[in-house]
Amino acid sequence: SSSSSSSCFDLHDRKIATVHCHPTDSNQVLTASNDHKVCIWDLRKVGGGRARCKPLLLLQHSLAVTSAYYSPFSGSKIVTTCNDNKLRFWTPKSEGVEEAKHNNNTGRYITNFRAVWDAGERE
Repeated sequence: SSSSSSSCFDLHDRKIATVHCHPTDSNQVLTASNDHKVCIWDLRKVGGGRARCKPLLLLQHSLAVTSAYYSPFSGSKIVTTCNDNKLRFWTPKSEGVEEAKHNNNTGRYITNFRAVWDAGERE
C-alpha cells in the first residue's frame, strides 16, 4: 500500500511564481509572488490551520516578482527578477540590495524572464 500526504499553506495573496529550497538549510524555503513580495520561510514554523504564516524575511518589490533563487553554494545571496525591469541581488543577513536594469518583459504569452546563478561560480 502506498501513502502520500500534502499540505496547503496560506503564504501569499496572489500566485506564487517560484519556490526554491535553500542549498544548505533544508528548513528554509524562498517564494516569489505576483503580490510584489519575496519571502523566506522556516518550514518548521509554517503550520496548518487558517492563520496566515509569518515569513522570516520579506523582500518587497514594486511590481510582480517573476523569480527568486538562492545562490547555489551557501544561499547567502538571493537574485530576483521583477516586472519593473530590474534584477535585484539581495544579501539578507546585511539587508543589502544591489539593482541592475534589464528588460524583463519577454512577451505576453511566453515564460517570464528568470535570472539564475552560474553554478560554477563561487559566491
